Formats: sequence, C-alpha cells, structure tokens
Amino acid sequence: MFGIPSPSPSLLLLFLLLTSRILATQLRPFLTTQIHTNSPSISIQPEPPR
Repeated sequence: MFGIPSPSPSLLLLFLLLTSRILATQLRPFLTTQIHTNSPSISIQPEPPR
C-alpha cells in the first residue's frame, strides 16, 4: 500500500494489544493519583494530634 510490506493482520492485532496494555499500565497510576488528589486528603495527610 505505502511502498512497505504491510504486516499480517494477526501481527497488527498483537501490536495493538501490546500498546494498549502498556498504555493501560501507564495511565492507571495517573488516574488513581487523580482520584486520590480529588478526594479529601485523608490518606495523604494524617490528622494532627490534639
């Protein structure tokens, strides 16, 4: 198509799966930190002793 030999559909699917897996692992911590920062900071800052 573009002058280069196109990979087989199975290879392309495998590559897509790999990239999505990597993206998911990269995005999950970011999303959890976002949720933690948006929620009241109970786990981040302990309550000062009275």
